Amino acid sequence: MMLTRNWNRFHAQSRKILSGAVGGAVTIFSLALAGQTQPALQITSPTDGTIVAPGQTISVNVTAIGNISFKQVFVIGQQPLPVSSIANSVPAQFSIIVPQKISEGKYLLTASGITSANQDQGSSPITIDVERPDVPTRLTSDPDRVIFGSQGETEHLRILATFSDGTRLNVTRSSYLTFTSSNTAVATVDQNALIRAVAKGSATITATYTVGTQSVTASVPVSVPPPVTTTTPTALDFGNQNVGTSSSSQTVTITNVSNNQSLRVGPVGAFGDFTETDTCTSSSPLAVGGMCTINVSFAPTATGSRMGAVRVVDSMDIVPQPIPLSGTGIGQQPTTATITSSANPSVFGQATVLATLVTPSAGSGTPTGSVTFDDGANPLSTVALSSGQAAFSASSLTVGSHSITAVYGGDANFLTSTSTALSQVVNQASTTTTLTSSANPSALDASVTLTANLSVVAPGAGAPTGSITFHDGSSPLATVPVSTSGQATLSSATLAAGSHSLTASYGGDTNFKASSGTFSQQVAYGICVLYDQTRSVNSGATFPIKVYLCDVNGNDVSSSGIVLHATGITNVSGFAGPVQSPGNANPDNDFRYDSTLGPSGGYIFNLSTAGLTTGTYSLQFTAGADPTPHAVSFGVQ
Repeated sequence: MMLTRNWNRFHAQSRKILSGAVGGAVTIFSLALAGQTQPALQITSPTDGTIVAPGQTISVNVTAIGNISFKQVFVIGQQPLPVSSIANSVPAQFSIIVPQKISEGKYLLTASGITSANQDQGSSPITIDVERPDVPTRLTSDPDRVIFGSQGETEHLRILATFSDGTRLNVTRSSYLTFTSSNTAVATVDQNALIRAVAKGSATITATYTVGTQSVTASVPVSVPPPVTTTTPTALDFGNQNVGTSSSSQTVTITNVSNNQSLRVGPVGAFGDFTETDTCTSSSPLAVGGMCTINVSFAPTATGSRMGAVRVVDSMDIVPQPIPLSGTGIGQQPTTATITSSANPSVFGQATVLATLVTPSAGSGTPTGSVTFDDGANPLSTVALSSGQAAFSASSLTVGSHSITAVYGGDANFLTSTSTALSQVVNQASTTTTLTSSANPSALDASVTLTANLSVVAPGAGAPTGSITFHDGSSPLATVPVSTSGQATLSSATLAAGSHSLTASYGGDTNFKASSGTFSQQVAYGICVLYDQTRSVNSGATFPIKVYLCDVNGNDVSSSGIVLHATGITNVSGFAGPVQSPGNANPDNDFRYDSTLGPSGGYIFNLSTAGLTTGTYSLQFTAGADPTPHAVSFGVQ
């Protein structure tokens, strides 16, 4: 049911569009059909302009443009051509029967459809030219004579052809029919059979129907009456006049030359770069021989030849009488330039579009040439105008306030102008600083490389300069210049064992804001063992664990001030238990410092193995401020 309603609605809409004249309907249809901007269907045959005969069956092939799926497709003909049957997919072929008694001429065909998404779509229309192949035996015109009532009046002819089989058709729009006028100074005719009265006199309009070398004609006599008024002079030329200024007025006199004692003249109107004042309306009605005046002035809005007209309406003529006007604009028009910014304030490095519009201060026309964008006295860029507009993307403005102007250089028709200054504020761009370490945790006295990476926060851009200061807590370590790649590195082997809160602080520069990043660096003691870790003792025996603290190079750094504290025992089977020490050898489970151990001092822990079964164990312990847990091995048998 929904598909039928959609088709009926679409059919009605398309029929309404196609019911008009062929020449105007193509554009209307392509815009109106379902609001589409590009056709989704295409008629591949017949080709545009194919000649067909009345009564002929046309085969119409339709395809889709692109990957669009259709659930209803049909072909609509301009009335009286019929509408085709409905196909459920494309490509599709349809049969259209041309009516036997159709008027000759061009008719539109268009493919229409409903997509799977319930959208109305269509094709660009094509035309078929319906023509009989034989020559008529007779042509007649309706009307067969034209007597105009006034100059400027128009009349449409309707041409009928009678063929040898007795058929009588309207052939006014036939491609085989041409029109000529015997005197175009009196009356003209176009190929749409429209006659226009030009001036007093008589003429003959001839309609000629030609097929091959055979033709048949119809003649229509035309008469045009004399004008009801005369114009003195018949045209005005104002010569040269500066653009933006107004000339002195020139006068045209209108005289009633008809036999109408109550002729009304007016309204009167001037067109182009011309203005008028007149006495015609206030003086009406004019008696026979009566006169009124029209005063015309010229104010050119652009240089070069300027054309216009005064149109005079009267109570007898159907079409207003034109009085041609001409003049030449010289000099240049004043202009106005304006400037805008896409972002104000902006930040350093941000691409900010500066745009200008140049318009005539008075009059009309479109300035051409170029605009120069200036930062104070410093030119930034020169850009060509397009339709009176120009734009420039500025990303190199320094931090601060900038007085930006757009200076239009003028052209042959327009004077130069400078915009009001735009105060463009550029702020510092924000940055982010991140800090990383080459090793974490690191060994005591080992060289650690700290890397600070500096980046610019969008929409800012560019390469920050200046330096980054590295801190260990509140203590400065070093200040390092920022490289062109936005990095600063510091190598240090002086960090004491323990946890260090490191900070990299970028101090900013003229164009970029300061920022900082933090990192927690762990520095661990090395454990140098003073016993054979593969040795085992009997369960229940005491195992003396002897070690000393060392740096990355094995140097003894043990001290009585550094406490080693045992925290537990584990083995590979998953055993975990407390530390036991016989007697009071290791109070509080702390290793005992012994200056005789190691190169310059060490530690001993007398470990009780009571209750431990056979296996390899690890003694877990901490060392002073070092946050890294340590372990040594021993065996029980």
